[in-house]
Amino acid sequence: REVKRLVRVERDLESIRRRIDRSGGDLVRRFDVIEAELRRRGLVDGWRLTSRGEVLAGLYHESDLLLAEALLDGCFDDLDTAELAALASCFVYEHRSPDPPPAPWFPSGEVARRHSAIAELARGINGFERHHGLPETRPPDPGFVPVAHGWVLDLELGDVLDDRRISAGDFVRTARQLIDLLRQLGQVADGAVARTARRAARELDRGLVAATRVDEDEPDPHGDAGALGSSRDGTT
Repeated sequence: REVKRLVRVERDLESIRRRIDRSGGDLVRRFDVIEAELRRRGLVDGWRLTSRGEVLAGLYHESDLLLAEALLDGCFDDLDTAELAALASCFVYEHRSPDPPPAPWFPSGEVARRHSAIAELARGINGFERHHGLPETRPPDPGFVPVAHGWVLDLELGDVLDDRRISAGDFVRTARQLIDLLRQLGQVADGAVARTARRAARELDRGLVAATRVDEDEPDPHGDAGALGSSRDGTT
């Protein structure tokens, strides 16, 4: 009986070793594929990050590559605080209701064009991911655009939610995620975009949104320092 048990354990161990070998090979393949794509996009040069790659490395977001490409392509340039917050909200909001979402609304034709440009970037990234069997980046969702835009403009909660079918709880959760993202943009972007992103984060953090801030270590929203450090520690 002991011999049989030993044989069974050794057989199980061998099966585990084979699975580990297969898993390790897949990780190496994924690494090589992703490294080649980052090199093609000018984000890495050998084992070094380029200046473009530094932007990507400074972002902590599920769609970090799409976000970095949008930032580097100028999609956030020359927007005011409400417009920038509205456009950035496409990266944090996701329509989850079984009901169809309301028709997209944008504060200007220019913001609509910027959203279309980001959606085109997402399609390019998704094509690469599908080709290599990688998890796909979520495309930008404009469902929170009018809400973010109105809240930055100091409208009342009832007015910004209107017929968006977004609960107050979902509004607060999404707004806090958007504030974190804007602060990250305030850290990694250049010049005017960084300043506008920081202002947008401060202007979003008011009323009900500010009242739900429970992280005592979160930087003063009225200061220029971003929350990148706290988001890196997972305490957003």
